[in-house]
Amino acid sequence: MIRCAICGERKASATLRVCADCIRRGKGMEYIEEAHAKIRAAYKLVSSPPKTKGGITCGLCANECK
Repeated sequence: MIRCAICGERKASATLRVCADCIRRGKGMEYIEEAHAKIRAAYKLVSSPPKTKGGITCGLCANECK
């Protein structure tokens, strides 16, 4: 556990850098999105699932990319 980047409590995961309490309060989305983008980049994926208007929905996972 590391210190939360928002509240400073020592209960955050090293990957997200924010604690569950701050996430529940609606804070820290930028940290979560950054962590998500880094993990997706490791697999050579775009930073967020594509959602092209009028695109064909892919049903291989829960992201429902288009």
